Amino acid sequence: MSDLGEANAKDTASTDKPSTETTGHAFARALRPVNAILIRVLELLAMVAAAALVLDVVWGVVTRAMPGGQAKWTEELARFLLIWVSMLGGALAFRRREHLGIDFLVTSMHSDVGSGLRAFKQGIVCLTAAAVFLYGGVRIVSDALIAQQTTPALGWRMGYVYAAVPLAGAFILLFSLEEMFSPNRGSTSVSPNQQDHLIDGVMGANAKPGSSADNFSVPRPPHEEA
Repeated sequence: MSDLGEANAKDTASTDKPSTETTGHAFARALRPVNAILIRVLELLAMVAAAALVLDVVWGVVTRAMPGGQAKWTEELARFLLIWVSMLGGALAFRRREHLGIDFLVTSMHSDVGSGLRAFKQGIVCLTAAAVFLYGGVRIVSDALIAQQTTPALGWRMGYVYAAVPLAGAFILLFSLEEMFSPNRGSTSVSPNQQDHLIDGVMGANAKPGSSADNFSVPRPPHEEA
């Protein structure tokens, strides 16, 4: 009887204790609306920077035919805008999974193994974004501001130019955390929009019958269809 009581007590304790997977899914669900707003902000910043870059380059070309030659500040501004477009665009491409990657080995493995490898990959991305982009970027920005470094033509502080690095790192870190704890982390067969529906289904969202969430089905890898 004592053994049976101990077994029941262990079962009760294991039932009451929330699983790590459920906690991770809840964290991803809580982070998802925050990232949705950040994506809109990131898209707006990237579009403004890209539009400003185009206008700056066009004006630089136009001024070449004017007396006095090309405006000196246009070339310098183009370099700085290119930095911002590259950093913000890189973060946006990371969210949309548009960076170059080879996933043959991961997709050929069992789903549990592949999911673990994707979580490990996102963990490396989180560490890189936090250590290199955030910490390193903040150090660069602070050092440039303390040294009062300014640009030759525009007279801007270089710290503001370098601010694109930690800003992009913050975006990448938040996107990677959501991806790492997502129920369908990093699957190349599911788009980010479909993954949002999947999180709603896993977390028990109150979807009405006939809604898009009810009709959504996750594509299965070829090795799991058999």
